[in-house]
Amino acid sequence: MRTLHGADGVRALACLMVIAHHALQRLSPEILGPGLIEMRAFVMNWNVGVSGFFVLSGYLLSMPFWQAFQDRKTMPGLGEFALRRLARIAPAYYAALIICFLIQGPAADALLRLVTGLGFVAGFHWRTWFPSEINGPFWSISLEVFCYALLPLGMWAMFRLCAAGNLARGLIHWLIVLAATLLAHQLILVFCQTSGLGKGWEFGLQGGAKYWLPNYNPVGFFAHYILGVVAAGSLLWLRQQGRFDTWQRAYRFDIGAAVAIIALFGWLWLTRNAREFSWSLQGQPYFYPVVPLLFALTLGLLAASQALGRWTDNRVTRFIATLSFGLYLWHYAVMEIMQRLFAKDFHYAGVTELQRFLGLNLIMLGISLALAMLSWHFVEQPVLNAVRRRYAKPLAANPLPAWEQE
Repeated sequence: MRTLHGADGVRALACLMVIAHHALQRLSPEILGPGLIEMRAFVMNWNVGVSGFFVLSGYLLSMPFWQAFQDRKTMPGLGEFALRRLARIAPAYYAALIICFLIQGPAADALLRLVTGLGFVAGFHWRTWFPSEINGPFWSISLEVFCYALLPLGMWAMFRLCAAGNLARGLIHWLIVLAATLLAHQLILVFCQTSGLGKGWEFGLQGGAKYWLPNYNPVGFFAHYILGVVAAGSLLWLRQQGRFDTWQRAYRFDIGAAVAIIALFGWLWLTRNAREFSWSLQGQPYFYPVVPLLFALTLGLLAASQALGRWTDNRVTRFIATLSFGLYLWHYAVMEIMQRLFAKDFHYAGVTELQRFLGLNLIMLGISLALAMLSWHFVEQPVLNAVRRRYAKPLAANPLPAWEQE
């Protein structure tokens, strides 16, 4: 595939969904009428954007492996893959994590959480699940890195066990990997339950982590990631089929992508009042597998579409996608700092005036955007450019703006 239209649009959507979810947490439902309460519950469901990030990452990062497999070439170099992943994640994350550590004040197991966060292993125990006391979203970073490590391992097995160029067998291989991953997740649920002592969000972030675990765990999130991997391989497989161009000219992929997007938000509306870990396979978060599967379908269909994928990758979504990692890293910490400094009611369900809620979030968005721009221009982009200069030939045969950002 020469281009993957729609990837930037989905990245921007997932980022905005997560920010909207965290913003709505701080609005008191007591001031809302029945209709707005339902809308608040609907937007609170947008935390599924985290699953969208995992699916997107699996989709983009697996594509060069799929392309090499399809073309009967050797597997892309793991050293280059690892360095690119480290360059994309570590500089901005380390900067944000260390700054948050310095300003957060006393916190239980603070140094242990910092060290495990820096080592990308925080997601293996409830004590360290949240590396920062004032920046909850950091929890997903170590799980993302865990998926980075498993992806090339699964690809190595595919290159060794499946006939080169046979995408159908490659897809079957990854479905078997998915089944093994779900089995491992089930074993974790059985043997890794947390104790009831100090369990629950009323006991702070560590209590919340005990409530989340083991439903949230690195292996389980790899099952989200794999759906993106399968979407990438399926896209190339469809390209090999004789009717691809005909369906593309008939806008069938555009229609399919539109239906997938509508189905995603329709599902989130339908489940707006569902309890956490309900409506999902194995009690996984984010309504697995329905929501991540809809994200995967959206990505694949947008890339194959005639027009919709190009429309979703517009100037606005590309701008948000470029800054999305910085926005994800900083928006929650900005809200916490605002609450400490001048907005004492800017906590969970604390704001009781709609106008004040909107004003505080405009301030949050402005500061977060400024920090994300600083992060991109002075931390992320320089490191990425240095790594790209080191490898004159990009990892992907036809690099994409989305791949370069990922």
